Amino acid sequence: MCICQTQWLPDDVLAQETLPEWGIYVYMCGSDLESENGAATVDLSEMMEPDLPEDVTVVVETGGASEWQNEVVDPSYIERYLIDGDDSACVDQQPLANMGESGTFADFLTFCTQQYPAQKQAVILWDHGGGSIEGAAFDELFDYDTLTLAEMQEAFAQVFGEDSQNTPLEMVGFDACLMATLETANMLQGYAGYLVASEETEPGCGWNYEAFLGGLGNEPSMSGDQLGELICDSFLEGCMEYGDYLDCTLSVVDIEASKSLVEAQDNT
Repeated sequence: MCICQTQWLPDDVLAQETLPEWGIYVYMCGSDLESENGAATVDLSEMMEPDLPEDVTVVVETGGASEWQNEVVDPSYIERYLIDGDDSACVDQQPLANMGESGTFADFLTFCTQQYPAQKQAVILWDHGGGSIEGAAFDELFDYDTLTLAEMQEAFAQVFGEDSQNTPLEMVGFDACLMATLETANMLQGYAGYLVASEETEPGCGWNYEAFLGGLGNEPSMSGDQLGELICDSFLEGCMEYGDYLDCTLSVVDIEASKSLVEAQDNT
């Protein structure tokens, strides 16, 4: 990674350029997973391994940890990195903010979709997960405050509109425990085509970023469900490599198809 250099793209430049096929936006709340174990640093290193084409843009926001186990990320700021192999760089630095608040999440979504838009967009939330009640993104610097499902929905509505009809996100994924719930899928109605998450606790190795980003780079024309399948398959392969595969779960949920299940539950 390189030293942080703010890199805003003017609106006229965005209008002239052909949008890349995919934008992958990772909301990385490091928490004690990073400060104690360096887990976020490991995944950042994995993200930098594939040689990504211009058709795939990866943006990562870092925060929420008292210490980062690398010499680049500054824990006293919210930082945004454009991941591009050896040329990865910090492209924006903001004052420290609570990653467990909807406003911080909404700011990240706005930054990504305005400065690095793509034809197909996916959001990944990285950290601890606490299921339907606690949500995800346990910010170590703000008394482990979490981003609840209601706060996530508030952020999506702020950025994409409360009555979004065009499903602005191909996929929302949680590299976090316990987030594959009906409530999570229902929260994403109108905002995402697919949910990728685990119904159980995730093994420490987490998602296999090198494998699925490399696969996406080789075939950027893939759809949201195909990307989700690739994430799941590479996750299992990674868990088997680390010997943690017996208890690992990860699924791809069609958000639209889950609507009838929500309706059935409401009618019981």
